[in-house]
Amino acid sequence: HIERMHAIGALVEKRSLGYQLWTDLDKDKAKRTEQVVIINAFGELFKIYSVGTIVFCGGSLVPLGGQNPLEPAAWGKAVFYGPSMENFMDAKSLLEANKAGLPISSPEMLAEKAVWFLGHLEELKAYGERGRAAVLKNKGAGEKHARVIMRLWESVVNA
Repeated sequence: HIERMHAIGALVEKRSLGYQLWTDLDKDKAKRTEQVVIINAFGELFKIYSVGTIVFCGGSLVPLGGQNPLEPAAWGKAVFYGPSMENFMDAKSLLEANKAGLPISSPEMLAEKAVWFLGHLEELKAYGERGRAAVLKNKGAGEKHARVIMRLWESVVNA
């Protein structure tokens, strides 16, 4: 929610924390000097998930449909998400079927579970490993579906 970056920054400062904007961190010049980095650019989350310890898929505690939980899972990260995952139901189901997704119902539950998992890093790691395995097992699914569609199309055209 890039349009909310300044409001988010104000909330961070209200908690006596400093922050930097992602776009202000030139990889060759500026170093991270604050505890919080606010991501204010599109298309960066996949890379950023790689350095996270706990990942929460935004837009899922409110009715916005969620974010793709397979992106952090691909990095071997345990993924927390709220009840609004309408845009990613197949991904959510895949993670839950492999005991790799961590559904939560409120910000308080997220905080409670995050604190617990930070005290139980082996369990957190196990969720992440199961998620990564599920993603890898389904790698190439798009290409497989495309082949099936092409065969069906050819059978219709050639009929």
